[in-house]
Amino acid sequence: MNLCHTLDVYLKNNGNVNSTSKELFMHRSSLLYRLERIESLLNIRLNDSETRFNLMMALKLYEMYGYRKKRLPDEDA
Repeated sequence: MNLCHTLDVYLKNNGNVNSTSKELFMHRSSLLYRLERIESLLNIRLNDSETRFNLMMALKLYEMYGYRKKRLPDEDA
């Protein structure tokens, strides 16, 4: 379960669950479970606009410095 990718797609879809689930080819309830898992792990609320902005900025910086090219620990083999 790649939670970083899920979060990235969710943020790029402006927090729209239906659009995100379609883009990820995932059932809406599965996506909601992942989003709850992300909130739990990071101790955040994704319904807060400033939190979403900070996460998007962090993911952009992460991408900009090339770390996304490496295999993430939560990616399936």
